[in-house]
Amino acid sequence: MSRYVQRDRDGTLIGHFANLQPGYAEEEVPDDHPDILAWQAARAAFRAADHKSSSNERLRAVEARLSVLEANFEVLRSQLATALDLKQKPSRPRD
Repeated sequence: MSRYVQRDRDGTLIGHFANLQPGYAEEEVPDDHPDILAWQAARAAFRAADHKSSSNERLRAVEARLSVLEANFEVLRSQLATALDLKQKPSRPRD
């Protein structure tokens, strides 16, 4: 299979297409051409870096939610301990 590539004035690959793009991408090269492989490697590296960044952002969001849940748990545990303490203490009869 082959691709049609678009290059800038310096000859650097700036796009590749499955179909001829008259006036833009008219040079046909094989899929295993070094410029196509370099383009694909750069794109994969960019996506991996972007995914890592997104993963880090999601991790920070989960950690923030976990902190809130832990704080809420401590409040509920304290309230429960207080309620159990009051329930276990015998009430004094009124005169």
